[in-house]
Amino acid sequence: MMKSTLIKDFYGEIERLKSEVYAAREKNGIYIPKERYYQEESERIKVVLKHILVGKILLLKHILKGCSLPTHKPRNVLAKIKVAVYKILLRIYPTTVIDF
Repeated sequence: MMKSTLIKDFYGEIERLKSEVYAAREKNGIYIPKERYYQEESERIKVVLKHILVGKILLLKHILKGCSLPTHKPRNVLAKIKVAVYKILLRIYPTTVIDF
């Protein structure tokens, strides 16, 4: 690594540690800087929401798998319904041409 990169990393680490020391001196209940706390909290919330989302997706896949029917059954049912409706219409209108 380049010296300048290492120096920047060390400078950032020193600033982070300074802010943690300052937060610990305040002792306002959180001994880390507010920015870091909010960042960690948002990351924790993201993880929780991701787990919830994955769980819901798996549940929906399971429900979908249980509800799926073979495609030929609905077509057969639809064909039977069309035939029944056609027969009823022929009884009601025997002289009319009915086209489906």
